[in-house]
Amino acid sequence: MKNAYHLELEIGLYQHRKDTHDVVVRFTDLDPQVEGGPPPEHGLVRFDFEKLRELTLNPIEYGKLLAQNLLADPAIKQIFQETRAVAEHTDRVLRICLFIDSSAAHLHGLRWETLWDDSNDTWLIANQRILFSRYLDNTGWSQYRLRPKADLRALVIIASPAELAEQPRSLEDKRRQLAPIDTTAELQRATDALGLVEHGGLIARQIVSDGKTRITRKLVIKALQEGYDIIYLVCHGALLSLRKTLKDEPYLYFEHDNGSIHVVAGKDLVRQIALSEPSRRPVLIVLASCQSAGSGQDCDHYDGTEQQSDDNGELSALGPRLVKAGIPAVLAMQGNVLMSTVAAFMPEFFKELLRDGQIDRAVAAARSQISQAPDYWTPTLFSRLRRGSIWLEQQVPGGKDFEQSPVNNYDGQTHPQAVAQTRVDDLATSKRSRIFISYKRDVEPDQSVALEVYQALRSEYNVFIDQVMPVGTRWAERIDAELRQADVFISFLSFHSVHSEMVASEIIRAHHFAALQGGRPAILPIRLAYREPFPNPLNVYLDPINWAFWENPTDTGSLITELKAAISGQPLAIASNEMKAQIVELSLSPLIQPPTPSAQPIRLEQPEGTMDPQSVFYVVRPADAIALEAITRQGETISIKAPRQMGKSSLLQRIIDAAWASGKVVAFLDFQEFDKTVLSDPDIFFSQFCAWLTDALELENRIDQYWTSPLGNIKRCTNYVERHLLKQVGKPLVIAMDEVERLFETEFRDDFFGMLRSWHNKRKVGNVWKNLDLVLVTSTEPYQLIASLNQSPFNVGEVIDLADFSYEQVAELNRRHDSPLNSSDESRLMDLLSGHPYLTRRALYLIASNRITCTDLFAHAADDQGPFGDHLRHYLFRLNLRTDLITAMREILRLHICPDEQLFFRLRGAGLVRREGSTVVPRCQLYANYFKERLDD
Repeated sequence: MKNAYHLELEIGLYQHRKDTHDVVVRFTDLDPQVEGGPPPEHGLVRFDFEKLRELTLNPIEYGKLLAQNLLADPAIKQIFQETRAVAEHTDRVLRICLFIDSSAAHLHGLRWETLWDDSNDTWLIANQRILFSRYLDNTGWSQYRLRPKADLRALVIIASPAELAEQPRSLEDKRRQLAPIDTTAELQRATDALGLVEHGGLIARQIVSDGKTRITRKLVIKALQEGYDIIYLVCHGALLSLRKTLKDEPYLYFEHDNGSIHVVAGKDLVRQIALSEPSRRPVLIVLASCQSAGSGQDCDHYDGTEQQSDDNGELSALGPRLVKAGIPAVLAMQGNVLMSTVAAFMPEFFKELLRDGQIDRAVAAARSQISQAPDYWTPTLFSRLRRGSIWLEQQVPGGKDFEQSPVNNYDGQTHPQAVAQTRVDDLATSKRSRIFISYKRDVEPDQSVALEVYQALRSEYNVFIDQVMPVGTRWAERIDAELRQADVFISFLSFHSVHSEMVASEIIRAHHFAALQGGRPAILPIRLAYREPFPNPLNVYLDPINWAFWENPTDTGSLITELKAAISGQPLAIASNEMKAQIVELSLSPLIQPPTPSAQPIRLEQPEGTMDPQSVFYVVRPADAIALEAITRQGETISIKAPRQMGKSSLLQRIIDAAWASGKVVAFLDFQEFDKTVLSDPDIFFSQFCAWLTDALELENRIDQYWTSPLGNIKRCTNYVERHLLKQVGKPLVIAMDEVERLFETEFRDDFFGMLRSWHNKRKVGNVWKNLDLVLVTSTEPYQLIASLNQSPFNVGEVIDLADFSYEQVAELNRRHDSPLNSSDESRLMDLLSGHPYLTRRALYLIASNRITCTDLFAHAADDQGPFGDHLRHYLFRLNLRTDLITAMREILRLHICPDEQLFFRLRGAGLVRREGSTVVPRCQLYANYFKERLDD
């Protein structure tokens, strides 16, 4: 009997060095009767971009070279050939999923659909035995609705402006002369394939350019809001740069009311879909539009010298943007597609799709119909459908008709989405699943529980736990490799570990891989007698997913049982918001604490996180007085600049308290809470920025009213703040923004910060803008990233550069810890740490709390398991992800130079280096000692 279970081959590509890429290949047999499977295979690949460019007019030779490049590593080629052999021997379908990491986004410009099969001397994916789709990097998970086939509704849009052949002179010369679309023929093909609802088909609505109906932007957006499962859009499109300051953007050719051409930004459609309810978003969008999957030429400009952003080049196209906006499946066109190819491809595609709903199989069947066409490779499928089907196979009474897919949330706020709770059931196909255990070493109960769980799981699973820390960068590479390969990520979270920089890095990295790899590793957070809310940024990743809870050692046995069940596919016990609320105990303390009597013993405080402004351990620096005096004035702009862990957020909290005390209203925004995809699209960002402000001020949301204006984002946002927020607040308003450096790498940074500068300048007029104060906090030097200083808000008003502690401040902090150091030890600590605020507080806390002696602290300061080991390993792990930063750090350690200013400012912003005159040196002796040993070639 034929085996109905598919074989799955996942191919992951990641930037390694400037001229090489990591490739990870994983084979999975989805037959539940098959136990185990080979571990993922790792290798290196080099793409001959120059030769591929030369072969763009010869798709067969292009596909041969691309396949040779991809399979050049013998180990990768072997697993690929073995998988093919298994599929052919068992007469089973092979599903190939291509994951391209955001670090290697330029690889989407390659024509992967041309891959050539030398063994059969034909295209690799020209039949229904091998199915192929691309996946995109993403940061969150959301639910999408699958309905039974009988309930599906389709929307068909065919746009052909009456004046299509007459190109406006204002358009750039790069645009092609476009022929009118045969709307009658296209509609007939769609109707024949999908059918009208009244005849038992799917088309619930059709809007077509016919001389009477104009396919305007407004009409299309209104139709999209009605909610359809399938959208089929036929129109001309292109990737264009209509403004000199922007890179190529997707545009579609719609109509004005008079029938003339209206070149509409594809982002408008993306935004409307993204802001809709997830349950009303389409499951499938088909774009019969040129360059809707990319130009197919992105690598023309790639020479391996730099990484390209995942929202430039190919991924700026409409198809990939729709996937990132929450659409589970998008079929788009890479490059320019012939209408004859569309005419041959689409009817076969829809006919096959309606057989079983399997979109990748339907694409394969339709592609076989155009195998002789010169643009055979143009149809490109981006899919996040777990089972490949666009409809619900069987409606279960009382059951859920939702699936989960790695998409982002665009609901106008910043609610995080669950990342690795789904696809845990897939792990059951492998008896020896790979488990990664994350915990904080040398603290209890973390270490004891982690080791006991490790011993209990190791007989059944391949379990990695960091017990021995080898010296050198290979340690960081090993951690990253284990995270990438893991099926399950178990994180033990206690009062101590939630503030561990290394634990946080592992959680964020696991979340990153889960988004790339369809939910692997599944993240299983275990609260170890910890009942407080997760601090930022852990709350973003852990709040939306299920937890387990451990109270004391008597719970360890039941925890192990629960973890084994979770590895086999069962969810962790604490799932609902109500259950989580019973676990979490909110600590509600007044903002201002009464002073501690001098006779009362000193109560030590953990040095991690933002400090209470009234803490006895808060060291007031000269910058504090400047900032606190400035916030009492009206209409001020305050910029706080300093590297990581300098106390910026703590000072910001003092400023906020002072603002409230002076009668001002405060809206606090932490830019860490903006997800990556929102930061890739200015249309989404500016509207969400206003929505966030509105929510912080607890005012009525009027975003839709202002965003219907044809004005640009800056003007919309400015009008919203001026005419709605400032007017409704009616009192002086402070907008306090932390971590604003997250915007420095966006394409719209100049627009956003230029807007803030314009708000600052408007105060001179003496109008309502005098009631607005701006407070910005950044760890990165903005002067290197903002094009015009006249458009920067960071060089006006009060500009505060926080400095490390002076010797006198270190001595005062020692006194507040009840003087655990003598004067000689104070000098040694200053020589070692150079007044680093966080490390100084940590050293004094450890010694004052008798967790370490002063002698041992200095003897083991630069050890991986020493008093600063968690902090230092975190930096080493993060550096390992950027080879360019490692190279720059080596030059600084050896030669005290850093020729690349961008790399210097990155390292300085991270708090690792500083400038002394014309030389660049490690920020403190501790960093010099640690990294000199571990980064040495």
